[in-house]
Amino acid sequence: MGEGPIRHARRVVTLRPELATSVDAVTDAYIRANFIDDRPEDVDTLRKAVRRVRLSVLACA
Repeated sequence: MGEGPIRHARRVVTLRPELATSVDAVTDAYIRANFIDDRPEDVDTLRKAVRRVRLSVLACA
């Protein structure tokens, strides 16, 4: 079995602590969209959270 979303997020945050807030938002949105709810707005929230992480990574580069 592969790495779950929470363990993956912790690994990323260990390597890139400055991304913690953004990574936590993506993880929360991913879990909600894939395991808890099945609502279109959850997928939209996930997309926005991923976009924020990408922007954070670019800003740190």
